[in-house]
Amino acid sequence: MGKSITPAAPGASTVSPEIAEGLFNQVKELSHEEQLQVQRDLINKVDTLISREYGSLGDTTKLLFWYRLSQGMDDGTIIPVPSDYQLPSECQELFGRIQGLEFEQQITLFRDYVSPMGAEPKAGAEI
Repeated sequence: MGKSITPAAPGASTVSPEIAEGLFNQVKELSHEEQLQVQRDLINKVDTLISREYGSLGDTTKLLFWYRLSQGMDDGTIIPVPSDYQLPSECQELFGRIQGLEFEQQITLFRDYVSPMGAEPKAGAEI
């Protein structure tokens, strides 16, 4: 799927690649089941350390983090989508529409999608 959508621009001026890479490396060190749980926790805004760290990132850095996860899925360091997984037809239609968007529209769509994920950092807490 990651190859079918315009890749995020890792060199964008508002991106903190070191921070995204550091968070990616934390996830990469976990078991595949734990990696999947981290992704679920981010989506569901569960209050965990990684989710709070993610919540403190800028929107473009969050997008880069998910892009790195997709690269990790491709190279096997992050739990991949099962090889026999079939995307439901409604999702295939949506996916096709996303593929048809211009680069900037794709980036905006995905940035808007990943932005609210994660938990709010705790006031005064160091992460």
